[in-house]
Parts: sequence; C-alpha cells; structure tokens
Amino acid sequence: MTSQEIDEIFFAAYDGKFDVIKLHLDNGISPNIQNEDGKTLLHVACDDGYSGLLDLLLKYGADPNIEDNEGDTPIDYATFRNSEEYRQLLIDHGALVRDRQPAVERNWQTINEGQEQVRAVQNLLSLIEKNKTDSSK
Repeated sequence: MTSQEIDEIFFAAYDGKFDVIKLHLDNGISPNIQNEDGKTLLHVACDDGYSGLLDLLLKYGADPNIEDNEGDTPIDYATFRNSEEYRQLLIDHGALVRDRQPAVERNWQTINEGQEQVRAVQNLLSLIEKNKTDSSK
C-alpha cells in the first residue's frame, strides 16, 4: 500500500467517512495500518471521538496496543479526551493500561505553557508602550 493510499484512508477517517473505511476493511486492508506519525485508525477514533469507527475497527480485530511515534496508544488518547467509555471498550479488547503521562498530554501542556509565555511578553510590551506614551506627555 502506498503512502498516498494510506493518507486517503486516514483522511476518510478524519472526515467521519466510516463507509469508506469499512469498504477497505472488507477488501482486506489491515485495521492496524499506520500513518507517517505511527498513528492507527484507532488513534484517530479515540482522538476525534468517533465511537462508530472505534466499534468498527475493534470488530475487525484492530490492536489497541500499537504505539504511535511518540509512544502513545489509543487508550492514551481516550484518557486525554476523558472518555471513560472508550477506555473501557479498549480495555475490554485487550488494551494495556500504563502508568505514564501520554505524550499527547505532555505536548498539550507544552503548548499551554508557551501560550502563557506569549501572554506574559505581550503584557510586558504593553506596559513598555504605555510607559513610552506616559513619558512623552
């Protein structure tokens, strides 16, 4: 399977076109295909909240323990999204629960910290600009 074909399947998953995914699964595509980030379609289902896709993939034997390039499994995405329903469904299908902070959560924290730093710099620049304006009066 070419990377373009894999991309098309993942785009269908992101767009919620589960009939396209089912057609590919019926034609023998592995439910465990991975994109260039190492994500499987289960990662997409858990990250984007697609319960229909999650059910479909698990029925076709998708492995809930495949790690993406950052070491996260679909259950890590379900945990990050606070979906106890998805977590339980994955556990019922053999997902391992690991005692670690998912990379997706660490990355989100890094983004939030960066945004806080940007706001601090913006506030500082505002104060400097205000001080310039007050000084020129």
